[in-house]
Amino acid sequence: MRILSLDIQASSVASSHSSESLAGVKDAPSVSVILPARNCEKFLALSIESILNQTLENLELLLIDDGSEDGTAALCREAADRDPRVVYLNSGGAGLVAALNLGISEARAPLLARMDCDDIAHPKRLELQVGHLHANPSVAVVGSWVRLIDSDGVHHGEWRYESSSPAVAARMESGSAVAHPAVLMRTHVVRRLGG
Repeated sequence: MRILSLDIQASSVASSHSSESLAGVKDAPSVSVILPARNCEKFLALSIESILNQTLENLELLLIDDGSEDGTAALCREAADRDPRVVYLNSGGAGLVAALNLGISEARAPLLARMDCDDIAHPKRLELQVGHLHANPSVAVVGSWVRLIDSDGVHHGEWRYESSSPAVAARMESGSAVAHPAVLMRTHVVRRLGG
């Protein structure tokens, strides 16, 4: 099994939408990290810790158990009990898309980050990605290159995504322009597009 370790190299997609404000929401986090998990007990603790140890601390981590039959749900509940930034949700085994949509509906932040249960985020991932979006209000989505590692943490190469908006837009015509678990998006844009 391979897991991804996120390496910082911004790629972005332009947006015609203005940025959303949560000025009226008390104690709103800067970023809501959506992390669905199903039978991911082996890797989940490392994934959770890589988010909770981000240099950007003003975040919420939405851990969504999707009907796991191993210790995944217990790990999610333990993380929520240990850290007030963690929210435990259960999508009842409805599948990845339903789990992601549950996370989108529950997110309180103006920015959404994706994370998979077997991935490890670079410690500065969110800080750098949020900085890019703040500096570029016309950008709706930012991603990164990814470093491939196996279940023992051994490096096996990289996926290097395009980094200019025109190149990203061209790539979207034939496939994925960003690594899904490395993406940070403006919440209002995702909700406007239906999830």
